[in-house]
Amino acid sequence: MVEDPYIVHDTNILQDDDILEELFDGVYIVDRNLRIIFWNRAAEMITSFTRKDLLGRTFTNNILSPINYQGEYFDENRCLIARTLTDGIKRTENLFFQHKKGYRIPISQHITTLKDDAGEIVAVAVIFKDSSSKLIFMQRNADVANIDPVTEVANRSYIDMCLHTKFSELRCYGEPFAVVLIDIDHYKNIKAIFGSTVAEAVLKMVSRTMLKCSRSTDIIGRWGEVELIAIIPNVNEYQLVVVANRFRMLIEKTTLMVDSRVVPITISQGAAIAQPVDNEATIIKRTDTLLEESRQLGGNTLSV
Repeated sequence: MVEDPYIVHDTNILQDDDILEELFDGVYIVDRNLRIIFWNRAAEMITSFTRKDLLGRTFTNNILSPINYQGEYFDENRCLIARTLTDGIKRTENLFFQHKKGYRIPISQHITTLKDDAGEIVAVAVIFKDSSSKLIFMQRNADVANIDPVTEVANRSYIDMCLHTKFSELRCYGEPFAVVLIDIDHYKNIKAIFGSTVAEAVLKMVSRTMLKCSRSTDIIGRWGEVELIAIIPNVNEYQLVVVANRFRMLIEKTTLMVDSRVVPITISQGAAIAQPVDNEATIIKRTDTLLEESRQLGGNTLSV
């Protein structure tokens, strides 16, 4: 048994904890007060939070800071874990955790009940995994020359090559794609107030959140000093708005603390669907104009 003062030992909840420790999926157990009483090694590897960070805290804590796909934080009324504790129905849900390094990661989790000898529900077990549809860019593309060393997303030269390829596919096969230009709001102010190290951490957090939470076919890259770019294939305007607004929401809901101060992180975006008459220069010009509109509106905005 795992010895920890927060874990409840007067039930058989953790009788198979040795097996749970060997799983590749993350596992945590939540008691009837929504307190996390078990957190396995795989859960630590997925989130980088240790059991010391989380044991005894409620699932709805501000460490994992779970949010749903609508950007809503969880409370007992919205929490499927709480519902399963009440009605015993197994459930599956998709949500976002905040990684210990600050960026958001998509999570898929399965919730089931644990009962005592009398058949009463005493806790729920949750099995979860990082449901990122893509691996880190470096894993997917072995050529390190294509990687920006700071953000670990695609560099400018690789993005240029991808844009050229996408336009060829658009003209030859009619395969649509969109381009999103992204700027971190008030980056110079963040750098002036918190310093260059924190500013770079913000850039990394935004880049990693976009990479982890994009589709496997999307390409995320660094375009300028603080500008990022996303190439989104096979979308119409409605789908483009959904994808880009998810980026915006996830970053708005990501928290970076410096001492006791919160670093505000939001992004402005300009997005456009490429047309056959476009080329690399014109699509960038259109998205840059739209990005400027978002900046003028005060940031944390998408213009399409």
